[in-house]
Amino acid sequence: MTAPAVLAVGTVSLDTIESGAKSAKDVLGGSAPYFGAAARVSCAVELLGVVGEDFPQGHLDRLRDAGIGTDGIERHPGETFKWQVRYARDGSRETLGTNRETALRAAPGLDTGPEGAFFGQHRPLDPGSGLGFSRNAGLCGLRHHEPLDSGPALRL
Repeated sequence: MTAPAVLAVGTVSLDTIESGAKSAKDVLGGSAPYFGAAARVSCAVELLGVVGEDFPQGHLDRLRDAGIGTDGIERHPGETFKWQVRYARDGSRETLGTNRETALRAAPGLDTGPEGAFFGQHRPLDPGSGLGFSRNAGLCGLRHHEPLDSGPALRL
């Protein structure tokens, strides 16, 4: 039996994370990689998203090395979405800033991804885009929206 395929649509971002005296800049983040990391445990996953010219190739390589498809991630001129957060000792966090106003706003295409894939979406930049993607591709749709301040840092 072949594992079902999931097309994960959402943001692919560069996060700056502060915790205590430590910080990490331009860490792989975003809803599509998080969703893909969880889904890859039980099925084939292809990510669908858009990044800017500043997005490191190494992040795409890490995703592929973890068994997550990246053919659906498109690189466009412009700046990748960025999020800066500070975690407190109790696990709470505070968003320090984003570049939402200046970040790339291109929408990904649907000419990649497994045929008949299940469609998964987790908090896109454009709340209406996922429904349009699922209608256009004829895919089954799942939408899960979370506020910007949710979830731990992605580890592959």
